[in-house]
Amino acid sequence: MTSQRLGQAVLAVLAGESCEVAADRFQYPEPDLRNAAELYRTAGEAALLRLAERAAWLQVTLTSTCQDTTGPGLSRTALARLATELSKAEDDYVIDGYHFLYKEGGLRLRVRPNNEAAEHRLTSILNNLTAASQISGWTRGIYEPEEYAFGGPAAMEVAHTLFCADSRIALTTAGAVPTPYRPGRRELAVLLASAFLRAAGLDWYEQGAVWALVAEHRPAPPSPPPGQVVDARSAMRRLMTTVPPAHRAGAYWTARLAAFEAAGRRLAHLARAGQLQRGLRAVLAHHLIFSFNRAGLPAGQQAVLSYLAKEVIMNEPAIPTSEDDKSIAAQAEAPADAEDQAIRLRAHLVAGLRERGVIHSSRIADAIAAIPRHKFVPGVPLVDAYADAAIYTKHDRSSGQAISAASQPTIVAMMLEQLDAQPGDNVLEAGAGTGYNAALIGHLVGPQGNVITLDVDHDLIANVQANLQSAGIGNVTPLVRDGALGHPETAPYQRIIATVGAGDIPPAWPDQLAPDGLLLVPLRIRGGVSRSIGFVRDQSEGVEHWHATSHEMCTFMPLRGIADDARRVIPLTDDGQVSLHTYRDQHIDSDALATVLRQPATEIYTGVIFRKGDPWEFTNLYLACALPGGIVRMPADGPAVRSGLVRPQFPWGAMAAVDGDSVAYLTLRAGHDDEGPYWEGGLIGHGLRGGELAAQVAEHLRVWGHEYRDTKPTIRMARGEHRASLTGQFVIDKPHVRLAIDWN
Repeated sequence: MTSQRLGQAVLAVLAGESCEVAADRFQYPEPDLRNAAELYRTAGEAALLRLAERAAWLQVTLTSTCQDTTGPGLSRTALARLATELSKAEDDYVIDGYHFLYKEGGLRLRVRPNNEAAEHRLTSILNNLTAASQISGWTRGIYEPEEYAFGGPAAMEVAHTLFCADSRIALTTAGAVPTPYRPGRRELAVLLASAFLRAAGLDWYEQGAVWALVAEHRPAPPSPPPGQVVDARSAMRRLMTTVPPAHRAGAYWTARLAAFEAAGRRLAHLARAGQLQRGLRAVLAHHLIFSFNRAGLPAGQQAVLSYLAKEVIMNEPAIPTSEDDKSIAAQAEAPADAEDQAIRLRAHLVAGLRERGVIHSSRIADAIAAIPRHKFVPGVPLVDAYADAAIYTKHDRSSGQAISAASQPTIVAMMLEQLDAQPGDNVLEAGAGTGYNAALIGHLVGPQGNVITLDVDHDLIANVQANLQSAGIGNVTPLVRDGALGHPETAPYQRIIATVGAGDIPPAWPDQLAPDGLLLVPLRIRGGVSRSIGFVRDQSEGVEHWHATSHEMCTFMPLRGIADDARRVIPLTDDGQVSLHTYRDQHIDSDALATVLRQPATEIYTGVIFRKGDPWEFTNLYLACALPGGIVRMPADGPAVRSGLVRPQFPWGAMAAVDGDSVAYLTLRAGHDDEGPYWEGGLIGHGLRGGELAAQVAEHLRVWGHEYRDTKPTIRMARGEHRASLTGQFVIDKPHVRLAIDWN
């Protein structure tokens, strides 16, 4: 029974409705409603809220079947079944939310009933868990909210809202099999805690004070070797200043992040209104301790995390993150202190890119430190402007799909390293975006160099012109033109770079490149695999071939214009939350796949082992080359994943192969050996030929795992009359070029 519903029932009584009618209408016991109405008359609304909160919650303690009391204790199976049953009870409107804490190897659960059936339903759930030996037993208790610790009655309401939202997700994911390709429990706990503190309006050092309060309540961590401290602090700083995209952070991330940010904002509002009965930082610290518990982190791990976070803040340069900083940054004419903050944020961004090995050249580091990215995304808060994340600036009006962005700094820096533009170079860029990348290239080529940047949209080019002027960049010329046509008027170019995804290489690009120049293009190989490839000419005895000096995994929005490489999305479920992302050269029949996931599944495992941190980029590239139809991305979320209908390899989904009316996608199953945990690659096939297709993909995965796992392939290219002379292990023909990709 929610406080809001009890309040509505009382108001109905106060308005003249009989207690009997109101109790029936709001499904609340009549004697309790009479007492509540009388209490409201005599003690006021605040007392009513406290009565409702105390009266509404059922509390039980579940005892684990194992003796380990250092962590969650309950098995994954028990947690998964409990999460499923509580979710069903919510769907049936029997309960109105729940939250939990791990206690002494067991689990203390608080459930808010919607009606009188709730207690019977909860008893049945727990008795069934006991009968199945998934818990050893359970006992009832009385819930006494820590009202003062969380800041008073109004703040306790905020706490319960966050507890329920986070508990639902934490319990659901606690029962899931972990994967090596998303943040673990500790990393997610820090990401959420940092977002929570930022949303509450705390600046960098105020966040440090909260972490210090948490550390005071945890045992002192052991002293690690100095080298480990440096590495751990670096990793912690990235977690504290980054908001990962949903597909990297795992299922439910968006909802979980929203719950923490909403709670932070509401607590800050209560503090400003004088409605907190305890200091804001102390309240926030108490929340962090509870959230770490829900995440299943033992006290020792909490101690290490809080110590590292405190050290990062108190012993390193400030990273301003308060709401005041953000509002200042959004002003068109930023004052001097905001400009100083931007300089520090750029330095911090460069330091992070260096630490991760993205930047190798001091010239690239100097360019990113010098060019004010926030000038190219006006209106975006400073902290967001210098986060290592893409910023989407334009969307298609009909589809809502993003069609222009300021690329992620990691990708920008990686491609600048590949491009290696030199002072005095003449450079062509296809895909102007915000103008930021062109400005960086302009810095690299210097006053004697020149940059032409092209885009098909007049409004984008107008914005680029304004951004360049605001940043004081004078050697970049933005033009409205189809990037696939290039700009022959100022050719030849020592460097040509495309900052849009391309399915082919338009003839104009190599035609306008100087003989010793470099062409850098994010090229889609087959299906969903793209790589940023730097091509240079090899010309001997009248035969022109090209070879890649570098190639790196990347993802870009597609080129628009005559060389349009538009993506097509094919839904595999009625709600569209499982789909295939395909391209025109794959010739996939969407109608034939409409019911493919309803067909029986064939599951095959390959013996190919992956451990935490192992890259998949060359696995995907090999499969794209070896399979006749290449591979496609299969994003998956929602009921199909939660029910187990689809079990993709990653939190965002999986790579898949398609043949006619059949699909086979990659999956993983967990294992453990002497070296620790691992994940075995497998395939799940659906459709008339699903089993055959799964076996085909599985065999190619085994070949890659046994023969090519430690090999980076070479990539060559030829065009025009020279195409026929280019051969290799895998040959891929596109309308304008032929690629040869070799692992041998």
